[in-house]
Amino acid sequence: MREPKKFPPVLSGVMFIVAVLFAGFGILGYAAYGSDIQTVVIVNLPQDDKFVQAVQFLCKLKSHNRGSS
Repeated sequence: MREPKKFPPVLSGVMFIVAVLFAGFGILGYAAYGSDIQTVVIVNLPQDDKFVQAVQFLCKLKSHNRGSS
């Protein structure tokens, strides 16, 4: 790092931008779908879709394997 003194302000700026984007997408999602939306995004997807089922299966495998490491 050439100029370490510039790191804290740059990090703060990036974190602020990420927070604004995260909040913006949250607000847009709430505006589009209302309070019926679930916290886990996968639950909101069509449950009869094969791709959604595959993603849910892989997430379950990942969460199951997390406990054994």
